[in-house]
Amino acid sequence: FTVCPYCYNHPPSGAKKDMTCSTCPHSSCPQSRDQLSVDHCPSCEDGMLLLDPSSGPKWKMCCNTLRCPVVISFFEGAHNIERTDEQCEECDANLLKVDFKKGVSPLQDGETIHIGCYQCDDILSPLVLQQSRGRDQHHHHRGRGRRRGRGRGRGRG
Repeated sequence: FTVCPYCYNHPPSGAKKDMTCSTCPHSSCPQSRDQLSVDHCPSCEDGMLLLDPSSGPKWKMCCNTLRCPVVISFFEGAHNIERTDEQCEECDANLLKVDFKKGVSPLQDGETIHIGCYQCDDILSPLVLQQSRGRDQHHHHRGRGRRRGRGRGRGRG
């Protein structure tokens, strides 16, 4: 997540030394947990799904607990996504205001802006892909001594 200069220079009261924007309770900061939380995490009991405002144009939500692997990718054809203060009547998730690009909008009659729930809305829910942050995405090296390259050879004689 983007680091907020205001919270970095003026941490809110009760801030911990290792607190990130995804766990910050500062209600007036645009990068705080309260401003970006969309829904409860489907995988862990204490996490919140936060909209990542810097992830566009491949938009995603991530759980704010570091130990949880949930990543939800969605609305790849969107120009902008904002969380609204309204909640879904069916699942209590915050509604999202999605501004699609003109050429790839799934809306009828050339409309580009739609407000709805990412889970329950008939237009938005087919555009959601749930993934997880696996260990293989963070560790790309094989370690020492597993496979050796072809090397310089052993000589010919």
